Amino acid sequence: RYQLSPAQILDQTHYTTSAAAAAAAAAAAAAGFVNAAARTSSATRVAPGPVVAEGSHSCSGSSRFIQLQIRYKHVMVCFNLYIFDRQGVCLHYQEWYRPKNVKQGAGTLVDDQKQMFGLFWTLSNFAATLDPKEPAKAPLGTPRKIGQGCRWHSFTTNTYKLHFLESPSGIKMVLNTSPDAGDLRDVMNYIYDEIFVEYVVKNPLYTRGTPFKIEQFNNAMNGFLRSKGLLQAI
Repeated sequence: RYQLSPAQILDQTHYTTSAAAAAAAAAAAAAGFVNAAARTSSATRVAPGPVVAEGSHSCSGSSRFIQLQIRYKHVMVCFNLYIFDRQGVCLHYQEWYRPKNVKQGAGTLVDDQKQMFGLFWTLSNFAATLDPKEPAKAPLGTPRKIGQGCRWHSFTTNTYKLHFLESPSGIKMVLNTSPDAGDLRDVMNYIYDEIFVEYVVKNPLYTRGTPFKIEQFNNAMNGFLRSKGLLQAI
């Protein structure tokens, strides 16, 4: 099973040696699929990506025939989104793809949100305390003013990447993606400036500081992430 990004499609095409196989690979690539050929039939490689394909090959004399078996599977690059206010209240939670049920982790969605807030709050304090450039270091756990001291933007594990944004007003956004996602600081800024402010802050029916469920906001998020290739259902 292979899960490859579009950039890796070209890396795989050199495995094909026949004109028919090359044509099949080009058609698969054009359709957004992956040439799943391998050097040996027993090779297995998994790489994060928005598409999934299965493939096998057999050798007959000097000819190598590649058989692509494309199957659809629900795969997304973005997992979920959290939005908190400056007091730590989770104003919004949006989920696209979360194979691990919250009951297997924090237990409840409320506890999950509390743990997420505690994670980036603690990390922000550690980052500020361990800053090797700032001469005046506040004791660990000392409340910081918004934008004060060093700031972090993301961290990556072997299974996901967490992107973080803190606005001047104290709004904090967390977007979890697959670990192959690049630098999304511009994406996070756009989500805040052009989607959150436009559809939430400027909404006359919204009471500031309260959790919200606004359809226009959700639709704008989905459309924007799809336009960036970050949200795909296959």
